[in-house]
Amino acid sequence: MDFDFAPGALPGSLELAYLGDSLYDLYVRSALVRGGGHVRDMHRAAVTRVCAHAQAEAMARGEGVLT
Repeated sequence: MDFDFAPGALPGSLELAYLGDSLYDLYVRSALVRGGGHVRDMHRAAVTRVCAHAQAEAMARGEGVLT
């Protein structure tokens, strides 16, 4: 992967959100694979956890501990 950016040319907020979604998806799927099971079931579990609605709920649960 090449994350070299020209000086002063950092990605915008939408690009960073897109990249963050990919990283979160990888984190969730890695955890599911470690837990084992059928691929179809792992995929369904990942889809329900990585969607915007699930991410908003997770943020709401943890928001109180953020400063």
